[in-house]
Amino acid sequence: MSRKQTLLDEFVQMVDMKESETLIYVLAIHRQALKGIILDKVKGTVLCSQAIAMPQRGGGITNDLIKGSCSWPSYIDDSNAMYMLVPATFFTASAVKNSASYKELQEDDNPVLLKVYGK
Repeated sequence: MSRKQTLLDEFVQMVDMKESETLIYVLAIHRQALKGIILDKVKGTVLCSQAIAMPQRGGGITNDLIKGSCSWPSYIDDSNAMYMLVPATFFTASAVKNSASYKELQEDDNPVLLKVYGK
């Protein structure tokens, strides 16, 4: 095995990390795949670990608010609320129905600031 392949297989490249009082969100590359990992700092456990598409292209944490079901937080506050910018046309019908504005989001509404609390 080549030295480069050994490095790709055995090491992880951190791309992004967000942290609140109780959670850590890590975006990392391992074995040529982008992975989103959510860690519980209090319990010392992994809550979620999944291979994802590039966040800039709608990849990220699985959820039921966004078509393609992915997003990645831009900021996390101390109450563990995640904030992210999402294209208006990516929202599911139920997300639009439950939004404060209660209207169909259009391309002109871009970007939408989404605030989500984890389950």
